[in-house]
Amino acid sequence: MPSGNAIWQSAQDMLDLMAELDPLCQAIEAELTRDGQEILIRACTGEDAPQSGPSFPVLVRYFDQLEMRREKPRRRGSLTIGLQMTGSDVGTDWPHGRSAKIVAAYSPRPADWWQLDADTPNSVGEIEGTTPSGPRWEVEDDPAQWFFAVPVDALTGPEAIRRLLVDPLLAMIGGTDGATACAGLEAGICHPPPPAQF
Repeated sequence: MPSGNAIWQSAQDMLDLMAELDPLCQAIEAELTRDGQEILIRACTGEDAPQSGPSFPVLVRYFDQLEMRREKPRRRGSLTIGLQMTGSDVGTDWPHGRSAKIVAAYSPRPADWWQLDADTPNSVGEIEGTTPSGPRWEVEDDPAQWFFAVPVDALTGPEAIRRLLVDPLLAMIGGTDGATACAGLEAGICHPPPPAQF
């Protein structure tokens, strides 16, 4: 069993890491909720909104996709953004398996946020109940629910956040297929392993 001092230091290191990651999370939120976008995204509010924050090993933030009806916003879909610091280590076959990544998960239903954890995805790129489809994973019995991932190392500033994460994400929410939305971005996103590997 680790000593009390070792436990304390490990926890302190984790707190320091989360403080360092917070500016990245804030920058992603700022780009995602920017005014003037065709797809309107806002951070969740209200009594039924889940609590954003750390849920080790993922820092999670929840958003609503809104549409304006008679000048009043109405929920249309749910978006979950998670910074997965590590994942369930079940192998090394997937090149993105042992690196931190941003996972962007969408549901076309209101108040239907994803529960992101160490298995979304695991270290070999698998998540139970999903099928790889181009640059994203789709729920087997409901492909309108999906997620895709971007390596944290690729998100070097606001321009990269918009090009690699926000623009393709909003395009896919708007109905563009994943391959078209992520065209030209192959080196900057975490492609799922091909189905044959599952």
